[in-house]
Amino acid sequence: MMNFREVCVFVITLLLYIILFAGLYLLMKNQITLVISRMNSHKRLRLRRKPNQAENRLDQHLRLLLLSVIGKRISPKSFKIFTSLIFTGIIAIGYGNVSIMSAIITATLLSLLPYLMLRIRLESIRRRSSFEGENLISSFLSQYRIKQYNIYETIEGVLAEANELKLTRKLLFRLLIDIRNTGSETVINEVVRSFSFAINTNWSRMLSNCIKTAAINGINISLALEDILIQLREARALAEERKRLNSEAVRMTIFMVPIMYIATVIMSINYMEMPIGEFVHNQFYTTEGFTLFMLTIFLFLTNLMFIEMIQNKRFDY
Repeated sequence: MMNFREVCVFVITLLLYIILFAGLYLLMKNQITLVISRMNSHKRLRLRRKPNQAENRLDQHLRLLLLSVIGKRISPKSFKIFTSLIFTGIIAIGYGNVSIMSAIITATLLSLLPYLMLRIRLESIRRRSSFEGENLISSFLSQYRIKQYNIYETIEGVLAEANELKLTRKLLFRLLIDIRNTGSETVINEVVRSFSFAINTNWSRMLSNCIKTAAINGINISLALEDILIQLREARALAEERKRLNSEAVRMTIFMVPIMYIATVIMSINYMEMPIGEFVHNQFYTTEGFTLFMLTIFLFLTNLMFIEMIQNKRFDY
């Protein structure tokens, strides 16, 4: 463990490096911008020469993750370069102040932080947007019939009327802009995949397939939308029943466990004629008693954690 002096040295060194790199960037801003522009131009030329070159699974995941969370098309390569710079910079700063193993561990943890933060944000978006499914499909189906089965005008109508759709409205707006600007089947597949990835539910994947089918082939998807809506309403009833059952489990866990523990204490003191001091000694000052007490606390908190995970489950069927 580093003492206070080593921590101060580490922080000051880090600030000096940040000031140094910031100054170098300000001095060479025009040159750096020119180099980045040339690199982007060469990259676009390579992509045009190799239009059918498939991304690997990591790059696909990072591209969809960045687009879903940030809302802008950021290259997976740029993100990997950014994390690599964090890793290299932390090792370079910590090399002279801490052991090489500590520097590597610290650099690894800090370089993983951007991905972890993006992932936490993505899961939050998925959970909250999943509960908008029933309203979204209902609005989508009604607008699809009003707009005479035109998928583009349908999405515009949903965006115009669906003010309660806070998250899925943004995703739909981005989807509409992208599919209007292209007639390529490959691009449309990529766009609807990004939409379903951001929500990651069965109903979002089915809706994405419906939008893709309507946009590419012009097929009437009203029956498919009705089927999704029916399944979501059934899922709503099951979710309400699960919520009722979980509320009973929450009450049993929060109230019954402490009450039962207190009851066992009272029974031990009254019926076994055990002095309070002896009970406290046996519970907290012996290995067996303290182990059982900590195990009870651990299981109690574990139950609360599982209940919270079930209650915050995404709305889906």
